[in-house]
Amino acid sequence: MASFSKAIDIVLDHEKGYQNNPKDNGNFVCGVNVGTNFGISAPVLKDWLGRCPTAAEMKNLSRETAIKIYHTKYWVPIKGDEIKNQSFANALFDTHVNQGNGGMKSILQKAFTELSITVKPTFPINSDTVSAINKANQEKLFEAFKKFREQRYLANSDSSFISGWLSRSESFEFIKNNKGKIFIFIAAIAVLILSYYFFIVRKSKLNIVDHFLKQ
Repeated sequence: MASFSKAIDIVLDHEKGYQNNPKDNGNFVCGVNVGTNFGISAPVLKDWLGRCPTAAEMKNLSRETAIKIYHTKYWVPIKGDEIKNQSFANALFDTHVNQGNGGMKSILQKAFTELSITVKPTFPINSDTVSAINKANQEKLFEAFKKFREQRYLANSDSSFISGWLSRSESFEFIKNNKGKIFIFIAAIAVLILSYYFFIVRKSKLNIVDHFLKQ
């Protein structure tokens, strides 16, 4: 199953440090440009704290707290621990972070439709949605999801961030699960080693018997 620690490392590689770009709506809450840190937006921090945060609190947000927020608000709702393919979990998680609940759900629905999957995605993601994800052809689902994610970026009216968003999406690649092949390879090596060992032992025993017979 997918690992949160692997997924969060990728997200934090994209979401670096504090910024308070006045063109970024995610920096504003309670009428103030509080900024964003580690990708945690001002409204999300407000929800986490249960009150309006200050710019100083956003600037001083620790990496550890940001990770807790990501796990609680972005990983758990998509049932990341129950998704079997790490590549798809990474993309789904990052889309949830960068394009929100509605965006992620809409993109997943389009990917399902393209693959003739009749299940309607929910948010928070439910067991039926996870089951549909896991039963699908993982590479085809990943590629369809990525395609519709990028189409949604291109349809966004704010062009100032599109280049960065597309680069972010393009950085996600499907990594095939080679565990089965690796296991077969290791098993084959083990068989060869054991066969060689028993051949040497048997040959040694035959030599000993032959030695005694000649005496």
